[in-house]
Amino acid sequence: MTTASSQNTAEHTTMRQAILDEIAQDVPQRFVERIHPLLRLAIPVILMIGVLSTGDAPTYYAFSIVIIVASTLFGVFSVFWPRFWKIGTTIAVFTLFVRAFFEYGDSVLFHVGPLTVTQEGVDSAIWYIAMLLAVCAPLILLSSILSLKDMAQALETMGASRQASYVVMNSIRLVPELGQRASAVQDAQRSRGIQVDGSRWIRLRALLPTVSPLVLSSLASVEERAIAMEVRGFGVSKDTQLLKPHQKFSVRDALYLLISLLVSTAIALGGRFLW
Repeated sequence: MTTASSQNTAEHTTMRQAILDEIAQDVPQRFVERIHPLLRLAIPVILMIGVLSTGDAPTYYAFSIVIIVASTLFGVFSVFWPRFWKIGTTIAVFTLFVRAFFEYGDSVLFHVGPLTVTQEGVDSAIWYIAMLLAVCAPLILLSSILSLKDMAQALETMGASRQASYVVMNSIRLVPELGQRASAVQDAQRSRGIQVDGSRWIRLRALLPTVSPLVLSSLASVEERAIAMEVRGFGVSKDTQLLKPHQKFSVRDALYLLISLLVSTAIALGGRFLW
């Protein structure tokens, strides 16, 4: 009996130490991680609103450059830049084509078949590209510095229930998970000799053997996740204690929020009345 009790105590101590080590490794190391998740969600949006209030294209471009520099200072440039340049290039090409060719004006630059490119259309395209980049840049930065766990904490800080936070987080996580699962299904079908690559007809013919296992595995995953949540006590009415307490809103965080509000207001007023 004593030996069994000692073994249980040793196992309990080992498990407790492993949990504590995992929590210690999860301590924020970078400057941006020490900022409250709610502020990491709010500050880019607050600054974006101030910049958009100016209605000035150079301000929009300058703001996008500031966001790029901020991603470098925050240490997330390698995550931010691939997303930004792909989305930005797509937006720029599409907007330039639509606005330049279909915006009527008196100053004709050149003709491309039946289409006419005007100076007014180019100016309009430059303004819309600047505006869209000013919207995309802070949102992409937000997705780079805010993990799903931090976003859930931000939502709960704003008063959302844990059930609502879970629904939002699971919806965001759904698309990448489906993509990974579809890739795994296609690899499995290739190993069975089913051709899933080639012409459009071949890919269309391979759609059913790919979609069916994908749907079935997704349904099984939902059931497994529901059982795991029930075992862990998700949705219980009694008060529970978090393994890792949420980051508290400090005086420093309040100061950051105040500074961002002042900067956003200054940008909006300066864009309207000064430049």
